[in-house]
Amino acid sequence: MFAPLLASMSIEMPVNPRQWLLKALGGSSGPTSPEEKVPEPPSPRSVSPPKAGKSEVRGATGVSPDGKVHPGSVSDNVMYAKEAFKIDPVTGERIEADTDDSEDVDMAALMAPPVSGWNGYGVYVDKGLLDGWVKQPSPCCGAASVAGAVNSIKGYGRGDEGAIGHLDVLPHMADMLREQMEAKKGSLERLLGGVSVEPLIESVKGELEEMGRTLGGKEKNGAKKGCPKKLLWEIVRRVCEGGGQGGVEGGDCFAAIWELLEKERVKKEKEGGAGVERGEGGEDEGEGDEEEEEDDDEGDDEEGAGGARKKRKSGSDLDHKEDNDPNQIMVFDFSSNAKKKSLKGKRGSKSGTANSWKANLTEMFKKLGGIEKVTHPVKPSTGPFGNWGILGAVSRVSDADTSGWTFKAKVVMGKKKVGKNKDNGYYGLTRKDGEEEIENQWCFLKGCAGKVGKCLISHHKNHYALIFACREYEVRGEGKRRECFTARKGQRPTEWIDFKELRETYLSWEGYKLMLVEGKKTKQA
Repeated sequence: MFAPLLASMSIEMPVNPRQWLLKALGGSSGPTSPEEKVPEPPSPRSVSPPKAGKSEVRGATGVSPDGKVHPGSVSDNVMYAKEAFKIDPVTGERIEADTDDSEDVDMAALMAPPVSGWNGYGVYVDKGLLDGWVKQPSPCCGAASVAGAVNSIKGYGRGDEGAIGHLDVLPHMADMLREQMEAKKGSLERLLGGVSVEPLIESVKGELEEMGRTLGGKEKNGAKKGCPKKLLWEIVRRVCEGGGQGGVEGGDCFAAIWELLEKERVKKEKEGGAGVERGEGGEDEGEGDEEEEEDDDEGDDEEGAGGARKKRKSGSDLDHKEDNDPNQIMVFDFSSNAKKKSLKGKRGSKSGTANSWKANLTEMFKKLGGIEKVTHPVKPSTGPFGNWGILGAVSRVSDADTSGWTFKAKVVMGKKKVGKNKDNGYYGLTRKDGEEEIENQWCFLKGCAGKVGKCLISHHKNHYALIFACREYEVRGEGKRRECFTARKGQRPTEWIDFKELRETYLSWEGYKLMLVEGKKTKQA
C-alpha cells in the first residue's frame, strides 16, 4: 500500500521527507501550521553530542554519542525513547517495565526515510503489532511479547474486546513450571524409595524465611534475597543431618537423604577426595551458580565492561538442543552431561545415576523458585523461561482460545546447528556467511515482518521483544543498510537495530534466537 507513496517520494526527493509524508498521509502528528516548520536534519559537523546523564530521545534523524548523524528511533515530537524501568514503590528497587507514556506510534515518522541522501528506500511494517503490542509492567517480557503477537495476528488493538495482555499469558507459563516441578518432585521421591519430600520443601522454605530470603527472591547485584545452589545445599544438609527430627530410622525424606549424603561422604573419603566435610557443596551442589538468562532483574545482561560475553556452561540451557520443543523439562539441566539411565529403583541403587537424585532435588527447588517469580503479585517475572517457554506459552494460549483461532510458534533463525538448518525452515547463521547468505536471511526476516498472520519475536540481549518493522536503504557513499524496529528493554517499539548487530547477537550464544508466531482462524467461535 505504501509503494506508490514511496515512488512519488523518490521522484520528488523532498528536502524534509518526514514533513512530506505527514502531508501526504494527512497525519495529525507534527506541525499544524506554516509557522511550525520542521527543521532540516543537521549535518554531522553541526551536531553536538548529547550531555551525559540525560535520556536520549531520537527522532527522524538521531545522534550518537560520538556526534554522528545516524538513523533515529522514532518521532521527534513524541517521547518514545524513555528508559524502560520503574521504581518499586515498596522496596525502592529499579525494575524493568514500560513507562506510562502512550502506546501510539507516529506512523509518519516511522515511515519516513531516516536520513537525507538516501536511495532505494523500502519499509515493511506490521501495523497490527503497532496496534496490538502491550506494555510489560515488570520483568515479564516473555508473556508480554506473546500477548502482543497474538493480538496482532487476530487483528485486535490492545484496547479491543478479546485482546489479551501479560496477565492472560502468565498463568499458562506458571502451569508449565508447576508441571515441570511435579515431574522433578516425582522423580526425586521415587529415587528416595517412595517417601514424600513435602516436609523437606517446607523445612527449606522455613529456613529461608528466617534468613529473610525466598526461593524466588532476587539474588543478583548484592540483593541476597534468593536461594543460590550453594546455600540450598547447605540448608538441605543442615535439616537432614542425622535424619532430621525423626532420626536415621525415621523412614522419612530426611533419613533417606541423609543416608545418601553419608554414603557419598564415605565413598569420597575412601577415594581420598577433597572437600568432603559435612556442609561443603560439591560441583553438583553449589558451584557455578547460574542466574536466569532473561530480564529477571535490572542489569541481567551477562556482558562485562569489556563487552565480551561470559562463556555459558555446557548444558546450562537446552534451547540449542531442541529449540522447537515447547515441552522441555528444564531451563538449566545440571545432569545433562551425565549418562542417562533409568530412574527406577530404590535410593542409591545402580538403576539410577549416582547424582540423579541431587539433580532432581536441585531442579525441583529451582522450579519452585521460578513459580514464585512468575506468580509474584506485584512484579511477575518470566526470567525462569528460555525459548521453550515462549513456544509453550503460544501453544497453551492456542489451546485456551475460544474464538476459533489456532496459533503455533517455532524457532526460525539463530546460530547454525548441526543437521538442523534452512532445510527445515531454520536459518542457521555463521560468521563465515557471505553476502548472498546474509541477503537470504534478511529477505526471510523482512518477508515475515510485514505479512498478515505472522509475526516475529526476537530473543536478544536477555530480552524478548517483537519485530515491528524492517527497512532497507542505501546511503550515498556508505552503502546498504538493513534495520529492524524493536525494543532493547520493555515492549515499546523504540529503536532501529542494524541487522548486522542482530546477527552478531544471535551468533554470540545458542540461546539467542528469532521465533516466528503464526495463526489462523480455523472455525467460528
